[in-house]
Amino acid sequence: MLLAIFTYALVIVSNLTVGGLLLRRGRRNRALPELLLGASLALDGLEWVFWVLASETPAAGTPFGNHLNAACRAGIVAHNICLLAFTRLVFRPESRAALVFVVAVSTIMVTSLLVGIGLGDWTGYRSDRIWIWLETGAQTLAYGWTLAESALHYARMRRGLALGLADPVVTNRFLLWALWSGSAAAILAVRVASNVLIDAAERAVALPLPVVLGQMIPGVVCFGAIWLTFSPPAVYRRLLIRA
Repeated sequence: MLLAIFTYALVIVSNLTVGGLLLRRGRRNRALPELLLGASLALDGLEWVFWVLASETPAAGTPFGNHLNAACRAGIVAHNICLLAFTRLVFRPESRAALVFVVAVSTIMVTSLLVGIGLGDWTGYRSDRIWIWLETGAQTLAYGWTLAESALHYARMRRGLALGLADPVVTNRFLLWALWSGSAAAILAVRVASNVLIDAAERAVALPLPVVLGQMIPGVVCFGAIWLTFSPPAVYRRLLIRA
């Protein structure tokens, strides 16, 4: 359990730190992509805080814990909306289809969240209700689109790198961002699975070890991807350049 809390703390600190730095830089440079990405990471860090408080403290299973769970869900939705906007702005800024996709997926997330909370499902554990599947399904689309765009751009950059037309450090960032989005999607899938377990038991239960590990391992990958993307150590940069 202590190892799990340490892993969650790594993710929280990295997201809030990098998100805050990007927000400050984006505000100073008036750069919308940095503002969107910074907001996305900062919101992700906050929703992790709410989730840990709701699940790993005495608040678990209490009305206050339910409100924390609702705040966590709202944070995930806001984080994904910013991520969608960032992905569209960076990879497909001229595409109307991408804009429609962002608006549609964001609308599904917000509507499902509000309907669920309005009908009394603060925690999102009611896996027998369609709104939670629409909410998490839309979030999966957001991560999946980011993963696909990052992977495609990485493949293009690799071809340019072979011809000496691309920077190896910049190329590697797209791979790292694909790893981050894939790991974030994996964490979401495990959260959904844990919600089903809790819902099936109709009471608060201790999550089994595979569920805990299923959040810890992708969490570590997310931390590593963010660290190497935004603060790569000199030795890592040299390895990329020499490869």
